[in-house]
Amino acid sequence: MEAIGEWKRAGREFVVATQRRLAAARTCNPNEVRQVRVAAAAKGGDESELTTAFSKDLFETTLRGLLPKLVSDGATASVTRTPRRPTAPAKPPPADADSPGFATFAATGGRKREKAPAEESAAAREERLRSEWEGLLFKERAEYNKKEAAAAAAYAAAAEAHAAAVQAHEVTEYTLRLSGETAVGRLLRLPPDGFTGFEFLSVAGREVRKAHFTELKCKFDVRAGQMRLEGKVRCA
Repeated sequence: MEAIGEWKRAGREFVVATQRRLAAARTCNPNEVRQVRVAAAAKGGDESELTTAFSKDLFETTLRGLLPKLVSDGATASVTRTPRRPTAPAKPPPADADSPGFATFAATGGRKREKAPAEESAAAREERLRSEWEGLLFKERAEYNKKEAAAAAAYAAAAEAHAAAVQAHEVTEYTLRLSGETAVGRLLRLPPDGFTGFEFLSVAGREVRKAHFTELKCKFDVRAGQMRLEGKVRCA
């Protein structure tokens, strides 16, 4: 299954990043649990980021098919889905059903004049604009009417798209939490006896500290195709 292969690759890269953290600390006592945060993203970055591809389809396949098989023997799993919150369109453009095009003309302030008009009341402004509107040529009114119709059509399309987005309940982010060494190890396709945390030399010679992930948190950004991994690791 393709999803298994992708998790194996992500697990391998997560292990390498974790090994760097443990080696830098140069200590990991038996049964000590450490927090490790590493990003596995479509875009590269510094040492704390991994480059890997993980599609929405494969992540959802994991939730539907792989995850239920992992939750056993005391392991727990939870999935949180963050829905898209589409932005509603702005208020409708101005319109005057009795005089198509006038509202768009009025929004421009009317005809340009060499001298700025004195302060005028709302009623006086309305009267002036109506008078100027009546003085426009037919083709000038038609142009404002055309602009007004285009703005109304754009608003209607935006409102329809917003309603469809709300109805679709589109998910923008998944958060998967998994606990239990066996379950986490199986998801990341790690050896049952753990992975090499780090190596060191002692008076007894070369020694190896084995490590196990006890918890795993995956935040998957659907739109960016980016997954962030956070884990707790225990050295044996």
